[in-house]
Amino acid sequence: NGASLLRLELEEVGGAEYRYEGVVEVVRDEDRLIAETAMKRLREPPHSCAVEQREMTRLGWRWIAWSYKAIRGAGGGIDAVVGVGRDITDRKRLEDQFFQTQKMDAIGQLAGGIAHDFNNALVSILGTANLLKLESEEGSPVREAAATIEQAAERAAGLTRQLLGFARPGRGRVVTVDMNDVIAGVVQLLGRTVDRKIRIEFESHGGRALVTGDPAQLERIILNLAVNARDAMPDGGTLRIEAAAAEPHELDALPEDVDTTGGCLRITVADTGIGIPREHIDRIFEPFFTTKPPAEGAGMGLAVVYSIVRSHDGHIAVESEPGEGTKFTIYLPAEDPVVSWGDAARERAMKSGSGTIMLVDDEELVRKTASEILGKLGYDVLAFEDADSALRHFWECGAEIDLVILDMIMPGMDGVECFRRLRRADPLVKVLLSTGYVTEAFAREILDEGAAGFLPKPYSAAALSLAVSDALSR
Repeated sequence: NGASLLRLELEEVGGAEYRYEGVVEVVRDEDRLIAETAMKRLREPPHSCAVEQREMTRLGWRWIAWSYKAIRGAGGGIDAVVGVGRDITDRKRLEDQFFQTQKMDAIGQLAGGIAHDFNNALVSILGTANLLKLESEEGSPVREAAATIEQAAERAAGLTRQLLGFARPGRGRVVTVDMNDVIAGVVQLLGRTVDRKIRIEFESHGGRALVTGDPAQLERIILNLAVNARDAMPDGGTLRIEAAAAEPHELDALPEDVDTTGGCLRITVADTGIGIPREHIDRIFEPFFTTKPPAEGAGMGLAVVYSIVRSHDGHIAVESEPGEGTKFTIYLPAEDPVVSWGDAARERAMKSGSGTIMLVDDEELVRKTASEILGKLGYDVLAFEDADSALRHFWECGAEIDLVILDMIMPGMDGVECFRRLRRADPLVKVLLSTGYVTEAFAREILDEGAAGFLPKPYSAAALSLAVSDALSR
């Protein structure tokens, strides 16, 4: 209990100088005002109070819930104070995790909406740039301008993927990833960009460090943590990254929602920098929280890391002391891949074909761009702006349609309901679902229901051509 942890003795109670140094001295600075206010309430009826505060104990900083009662003498003064304290650190930790999840859900909904609309615009920008590049002569100003637009659009697409990294609770691409390769790539990049006063050490304990997930998101975890470590060592120091199998005792200590059945990979990113102040340690994963000047940081780096780790069914912990550096520890479960959306090298190829494609998307720019690309590839395209009109046409002329490309998020009837109605009308219909906002669990569910595949937004002309070709060949 609190008394055995603290061994408190009140110096003096009652009187004008109501002193309680024995209580306040052990209280964390941020909680002292709360503690003082609660204790002063003992002077007034009902001469009792309750307070929750962080205190330095024999076990370090702990949350203690105190219930105090003043014992009054015959003259009405306070002769003594009786206090009962309970260690509620574990409860507070669970509360913090719950509140953090709520905050991430709120910001995730906002980010997801922004990313969805932005991805639709990028489909048109990227697709049009692809077409301009294909139809212009090598070395011409138009081709060079189209290439610049392509690069800018792909960079913007990367930004939306970062937003969705914490906006959605599931993963994007789902493939087997060797984290040793990911970390080695980040270390190589940092070696060319960080100050030579910072020493970078990477240690893997042999073999392959395999996890399942989105390689771009997993790379973002390591890169964000490494950049934060770099910024924490302005005068130089050591950045150490380590990947190893988690020990059994570590697995036992992980939260219940982390899948440890197949073991976990433990990744640590540690620096010898300035450390994190105690008053900030509980807020570092909050979106937009930063101690950097406005021009140097937006407070999204660690929020993105937290959400990516959670979306990969993992766990992240932090240890830090001011002046002694910071260590982040990440645990990621290993499991079999579920869905794969191809690789970048394959997506650079264009593949033509033939057949009739029904395109259903509420965004006019997406319909226009995708129709033009598919037309140039040799397909006949029927474009619809909503699910109802598309379904009516399918009921009348479904036999003529070889493939349906269906946007999943539309006003009115969404793509999922439209997909299921199409399947009821024709169990053999081939449907390619297109979205920039999908989770792994949902992807598994829809594929099990018979979808021909997913086309993640924003997509290039090459990615569209390959996704259509693959769906038609099923």
